Amino acid sequence: MLLSLGEAGATALERVAGDSAEAGTVLQGQVDAWEALARKAFFRSYRRAMSGHPAYPADDVAAEALLTLFLAEKAIADVSGALEGHASGTGAALRRLLQVTQR
Repeated sequence: MLLSLGEAGATALERVAGDSAEAGTVLQGQVDAWEALARKAFFRSYRRAMSGHPAYPADDVAAEALLTLFLAEKAIADVSGALEGHASGTGAALRRLLQVTQR
């Protein structure tokens, strides 16, 4: 779900900004802010729903570390796939990987 929010933001930015690098730069901050708020809200609700479940770490630091690990794994796989296929989504995949590394 968290990755889907990033993909939704990237798709919306691409559709609105199109080929305009200037528009993309201006709107990127707004997309990033929306994504951060959406992720925070989702993760807060998920954490509340999973509280006490044996599959979910009781320690928030451990849960955050596992989440970062899983997001990094998926982001690296996305970058690798985009590079192999020479896909136009390589830039978006790299941005997601950078976001994960900045967590």
